[in-house]
Amino acid sequence: MKPLAKACGCSSTAVDIILFLGNNPAYTLARDIVEIRGIRANLVSMNLETMEKEGYVTIQTSARDRRQKEIHLTQKARPILEKGQALQSLFFDRIFAGIDPQDQETFVRVFKTIVDNLDKKNKKIQESGA
Repeated sequence: MKPLAKACGCSSTAVDIILFLGNNPAYTLARDIVEIRGIRANLVSMNLETMEKEGYVTIQTSARDRRQKEIHLTQKARPILEKGQALQSLFFDRIFAGIDPQDQETFVRVFKTIVDNLDKKNKKIQESGA
């Protein structure tokens, strides 16, 4: 996504945030980006501030919890989102070329289980202070 970021004149983290928000509309909080996407909180905060100033996102107090801020993409972010999604689609088309759709589904299911297992293990390590 670095070439897309360069072409759009924004950081690769900003592109990652735009894609995360566009691909996961149920997740609208900065905390979601940090926890799910794994981007450091300070980078998320700095990039969101810049993105808001440049008109790519709006940031509003959450109706559910006033301590939280909800982030929404603006129309200005739409071209970056669409180009990024096209690149993601092309990437997956290439890596899954020649693989039966049923085998693709099996791979994705197994990979998600592996990621979940790693997340659980990582959480246990963090909780133990090791």
